[in-house]
Amino acid sequence: MLSSGEGLIRNFLYGKQLTEKLFPGYTPDTYVVPDSFGYNGNLPQIMKGCGIEYFITSKLSWNDTNHFPFEKFIWRGIDGSSVKAYMIPGTYNGEITPGFVMSMWDKITNKDVQSAQILTIGEGDGGGGTTRDDIEVMRRIKDIQGCPKASWSKVSDSLRKVFSEMEDVPVYDGELYLELHRGTYTSQARTKQGYRKINTALHNAEYLIAASWAEGKISDSEAEKLNDEVRSLWKQTVVYQFHDILPGSSVHQVYEETEAFFSAALKRLDEIIRSLAGEGDETLNLSPFMQEGIAPYSSGKTKTDSVKWGQVSLSPDGRIESLVYKGREVVSDSFNRLMIGEDVPCSWDAWDIEKDTVDNLRPALARNGKLGKASSINQRAVIHRDKARIDFVTDIDWHEDHQLLKASFDTNIRSQNAVFDIPFGFVSRSTGNNNSIEEAQFEVPAQKFVALSDENVTVAVLSDSKYGYSAKNGTLTVSLLKSAKAPDATADMGKHSFTYSVFVTDEGIGEVIREAEALNNPCIVNTGKVTPLITVSDGLSLETVKLSERGGDIIFRVREYLGVPRKGTYSFADCLDMSTLTECMMTEEKDTNVTFTFRPFEVKTYRIRRK
Repeated sequence: MLSSGEGLIRNFLYGKQLTEKLFPGYTPDTYVVPDSFGYNGNLPQIMKGCGIEYFITSKLSWNDTNHFPFEKFIWRGIDGSSVKAYMIPGTYNGEITPGFVMSMWDKITNKDVQSAQILTIGEGDGGGGTTRDDIEVMRRIKDIQGCPKASWSKVSDSLRKVFSEMEDVPVYDGELYLELHRGTYTSQARTKQGYRKINTALHNAEYLIAASWAEGKISDSEAEKLNDEVRSLWKQTVVYQFHDILPGSSVHQVYEETEAFFSAALKRLDEIIRSLAGEGDETLNLSPFMQEGIAPYSSGKTKTDSVKWGQVSLSPDGRIESLVYKGREVVSDSFNRLMIGEDVPCSWDAWDIEKDTVDNLRPALARNGKLGKASSINQRAVIHRDKARIDFVTDIDWHEDHQLLKASFDTNIRSQNAVFDIPFGFVSRSTGNNNSIEEAQFEVPAQKFVALSDENVTVAVLSDSKYGYSAKNGTLTVSLLKSAKAPDATADMGKHSFTYSVFVTDEGIGEVIREAEALNNPCIVNTGKVTPLITVSDGLSLETVKLSERGGDIIFRVREYLGVPRKGTYSFADCLDMSTLTECMMTEEKDTNVTFTFRPFEVKTYRIRRK
């Protein structure tokens, strides 16, 4: 849920490279991820794009409110891609005893669509495998009366057996939201911020390396050296997006290491970006969307005009009491109301946020910079003159124990659904509490924004580093800090600097996507002249441009970002050879004929050579 789309692709790319090296001739076909805290709705497309056919988890059986309805099912993602999915009921630390095997078979909900099940056997949560006792007990019970027949099998072979019967297999469409561990969207804010920023920096550095090489500005050896360095940083970043690191549920030493890495890596990437962008009086936009009058992946002179979009009234404590956009008041009570409250989860401190914590938050009453019992806050509201965006540039010195801090935005928009940003797309979630499924989604994950819309206007909350949001009954919230005491007693203590924003538009969700990207990847000032290597048509975004893993080519990804089927067109700089354009897998294998027709939210990966 927290990993970026490109980060997930690199997870498969580098994982498959290492597997190929360690196990020659073996081709992986299964994504086994038992202990992750929910699975985003675009993961099936990413799996399919990386050559993965099967998905296995067990975590969905941990739901705290609703029973997940399937063990064997087809999982369909937001673009329509599907994978065969299997949910092991209960624990991934399975036992080999007749009682356990029988109890696990009894848990299977839909025995009419499956006659076999998969159990994973292991002693301990840290990677422990089977023991001699397990092997001996298995020999004795493999064909015991009154118990399902059991045998050892490779994961892929087991899945082929389970899915050999495909009649009436249920389909689950969309994200797999885990009704538990909602605190992992917020815990360890500095690591989450470092992860977000390094994704942006890696994106920018890879583009400039590829473009500089294609245009002959750097030699083959220079490009190879820089690319190897950036690839090494990507591989380390992939490690740090792993459970329990990015979720914020590891021990203290882990975050000492991750924060030191992100700090050093960001400094080095900035040096690479600056050296390749050059010095001058240009402003460079390395995002997929127009910014400040500058086209994507281009430099130019900033063009921002003052426009009469409305007016804002601020209270002495920094809340927005009124925001009138083109004559329409969008504030119900107030925007940017800071809320704080006791956060003592029932079981797992860093992992969870309970519903009663969210329900019982109270105004933080920040006066003279004081926040909570022992913390301080300094916040500037930056009102943009060329668009209805207000940035809350925030510095907090946080020293609270078991407290949750949120910012709340009470809109007057009446909408049954809100839109949440996810990797390479967005999903809609209910704003009501009509049933137990909706009630369980009181805190949900998103990447860069959440938005509410009616017929005339959209109000969105954007963030440069936060992942925990809610959208209930017209109110949007973003979780800012959480102060768990276990497994890291110092979690989130100390100074934090981050920005979140409220943005209002009458141009729909596309404008929100573009503005969220501008907040996360702002233009770089004082650069040399840069022209785009690749340009794509409206409704598509150029997400990634990089040198290929096996040399000599440029890889680029294009996505349909509005959820609408469309046909795209591309144009290329003179240094690229259009006749060599091919389409390939996300992991850069199996070149095929080029297609330009996109499904909603589809991501395509292409290969092209320079002249």
